[in-house]
This record gives sequence, structure tokens and C-alpha cells, in this order.
Amino acid sequence: PKLTVNPNGGTWSGSTSSQNFYEVSGTTKSIANPTAGPTYTISYNANSQGATYTGSPTSVQRPFSSWTKGGTGTWNSSTKVWTFGNGDGTLTASYSATSNTFTLPVISKTNYVCGWRIGSSSGTYYASGATNVTITGNTTFYASCHDNAFYRISNMQQMTSAICATATTPA
Repeated sequence: PKLTVNPNGGTWSGSTSSQNFYEVSGTTKSIANPTAGPTYTISYNANSQGATYTGSPTSVQRPFSSWTKGGTGTWNSSTKVWTFGNGDGTLTASYSATSNTFTLPVISKTNYVCGWRIGSSSGTYYASGATNVTITGNTTFYASCHDNAFYRISNMQQMTSAICATATTPA
């Protein structure tokens, strides 16, 4: 029988490819955990917004969580030993679905409120510096800045108050 070990995006025994092993039924083989899950690339696009950002995680990697058994044979997850059965079997690496999280860079532009979007103008919006952002594949984040009208109105009110306070009424 054959055992196929599939690192499924990680690296196992020095390889990112599936590896096959042939033994007689009842033979055992120790199987170590793979070293790292799939790496997702993160890129940023200022999107002609005139904004600046600092910090930039460029990738995240999901850690290994378990082996998934298929076909015949026996898998002992405690001892990490495969026992060959009468037919072919597989072990496929699985990775944590929630550990590919990161913090987005802080993005800013004077008199604007800025954040990030997945998609140039209409995708999911994330606040500047948002934490616990999770991606499931290579992703580009686009700058999304909007005129902060409240900021401008507040400044205008402050300036008007200052002008009125210094004005004198004629005698």
C-alpha cells in the first residue's frame, strides 16, 4: 500500500510537494508536523489618494493545526505514527483558519478620514490601524480617504469665534 503525505501549502520533510511511501500492511511510519502553513502576501496601494501610511506587514502565515486522514491505514495523532492498512491512504495537513490575522498600517491625510478597502473603491472597509484583520489569500488593500467636513466646520467655527472676540463695536 501507498501513503501520500500532502503538506497542503506548508513544508514537510524539506518539501512543499506531496510525498509517497510504500510499505507492507501493518508497517508503521513516524510523521512529523509540517513547518508552516500557506503564506499570504499583503500589498498596499495608496490609490492616488495623496495619503501616507507607516508600518506594513507584507505577509501572514497560518500555523499547522492537524493531519486529516483519508483512505485506509490508521493514524495516531498522539504518537504521530501512521500504520499502513491493506489499501492506499493519505495524510493532508490542515492549518489554523483564524491565525492569519494582522494589524493594518495607520494611514493619514490632513483634513481627511482615511482607512483601507479590499478593492479599489467599493470593497470591505477597515479603519486605519485596524487590528485582527483576517485574510484567506493574497490581498491588496487600497487607501480610502474622505474629506473630513466635520473637521473643516469645526475649524471654521473656531476661526469665527476668534474673529468675533477680537472685533470691536463702533462707539
